[in-house]
Amino acid sequence: MFFTGNSDFNERVSMRAAEFCEQIILEMGAELHDEVIQKLTSMSLYIERIDRAAGDPSEILSLVTRMRSDFENITRSVRAISSRLHPVQSTGVSFNTSIIQLCDSMQRTGNGHISVAIFGEELSLGQLSFTYLYRIVQELVHNAFKHSAAWNVNVSVSWMPALLVIDVEDDGTSHAKMDDLTASLQNKYNTLQIRSQAIRATIKYVKGKKGLLAKVEYPLVGNTR
Repeated sequence: MFFTGNSDFNERVSMRAAEFCEQIILEMGAELHDEVIQKLTSMSLYIERIDRAAGDPSEILSLVTRMRSDFENITRSVRAISSRLHPVQSTGVSFNTSIIQLCDSMQRTGNGHISVAIFGEELSLGQLSFTYLYRIVQELVHNAFKHSAAWNVNVSVSWMPALLVIDVEDDGTSHAKMDDLTASLQNKYNTLQIRSQAIRATIKYVKGKKGLLAKVEYPLVGNTR
């Protein structure tokens, strides 16, 4: 990329920052609508149905039971969104441990399972790289459950002398649609690509054993971010 001067450089940086912020706002807005607002709307429908079922204890009990289940789902959704907004705490906690804790917190009881495998000897990461790699894993796992209808997500963290490789694979994406999906994701400029570029990492999408495999590669040599 060629810059003609400081003003050109500042303008491009500002545009990238604005794109980044706008992308996050759009994603969080969509998530709030899909995961919270729609489910809260259903609560008012339950109340109306309970009013109409007055005098029928069995029907009221059935509605309350379903209402309680839906409310628990809303609570989990709010916690998940809140977790995504919390700052990443890395002081005194290794990257491996942070990823294990993250995946444990994102488990979906009865609806999905996350497994984590660690390979190699962990090396130190800069604060920005630590934070962005954590967020990338968080978003990939979230997307696997939300968009791929996955039941299982496998996360592997492989430390090599010069490279950190993080694989996130789901079992929910149809292989019949895989070529179109991987091409679309590879060309999509979103927060995953923005964060990857900011720390000189790459993210690729390929066909996995049972679904979509996202492969993140982060160079450890000469990368101080």
